[in-house]
This record gives sequence, C-alpha cells and structure tokens, in this order.
Amino acid sequence: MGINTGYATVGEFGCEKRMDYTAIRSEVNLASRLESCCETGEVTLSHATYALVKDSFPCEPRGTVEVKGMTRPIRIYELLWREVRADSLPISFHLLQA
Repeated sequence: MGINTGYATVGEFGCEKRMDYTAIRSEVNLASRLESCCETGEVTLSHATYALVKDSFPCEPRGTVEVKGMTRPIRIYELLWREVRADSLPISFHLLQA
C-alpha cells in the first residue's frame, strides 16, 4: 500500500455515457507510484505522511525513489504496522473505530 498526504479533487468525472467517482491530482498519482515501490504486505509512506504519523506509528526510512511524473526524488518510509500495539494508538484512532 502506498500512502501520500495532500490535496486532491474528488468527485464524479466523465460524461453522460461513462461517469466514474474518483480522485485526481499529483498527490493521488504519487500514492499510486509509492504502492508500486513496496513489496506485498508493506506500507510505504511519503515524507508528507511520515511527518504527520511519526510520533504515533513506528516507521523506518527507506531512502529515496525516482517515480514517473515527479521531477525530484521522493523520500519514502516503511510503516512498521506489524509492530503497532493497540494500546499505543492515539485516542483519535480509537474514536474512528467506534
């Protein structure tokens, strides 16, 4: 899974004969590219996402990758989700699960 944080445009796009509900913008494309960088069972984060979750979830730096459509290398991190204990999750996560 690839996760990136940023703004996206979400809604129905297309025409009368073919309409799709989707998200578009470079942030969505980057998340897709990050997914291509990881192995089965891994979760790869962009630096923007890492900066938001680093104090709540264990992560490990994985260097940089060059992805199609981006002019500069992207710093990536692996979310060590197998090491997350339920009692260590932030209260906001537990409220989402209720």
